Amino acid sequence: MMAILNIFKIKMLGLIMAAGLIITMAVPSYGDDLVVPDPFQKFSNPDHAILLVQTTFDVSKGRIRLTVYKDETSFLEQSAAKFDAPLDDTGLALFALEGLEAGDYAFITYLDENNDGKLNRNILGKPKEPYIFSNNFKPKLRKPEFDDTKIFVSAGKVNVLTLDK
Repeated sequence: MMAILNIFKIKMLGLIMAAGLIITMAVPSYGDDLVVPDPFQKFSNPDHAILLVQTTFDVSKGRIRLTVYKDETSFLEQSAAKFDAPLDDTGLALFALEGLEAGDYAFITYLDENNDGKLNRNILGKPKEPYIFSNNFKPKLRKPEFDDTKIFVSAGKVNVLTLDK
């Protein structure tokens, strides 16, 4: 009698699971269509691209410096533009990339902690100040290439770089 009851329970459980699967497949899923608002879109500007640098650490002094490279031949040799901006109270620095045409660019940004206008390095040449390449590329044993770091910018678009310590 106990064996018959267990078989009945297993069959009922199988039927319940099958019914749940059928219902799940029959009911439309709206989770895939869910649009998550971009918290940085409020900074967009239809006239030019915006680059936003956010920090993951508390900053008490310094400015964010940004260097722009247009192509592979000028990458790390000759910048297309340079910008600097203060960080606000929330750890964000906003760059209006006025004058840049839509296209692929590479960016290097760093926190100039002592406001001397250059990325300070230790005796081995490693940067002492926090920095990041666009495309969140972090070089390991080799110098980065333009293709590693390029991102597409255009008017109305907000690109975000995250600066870690």
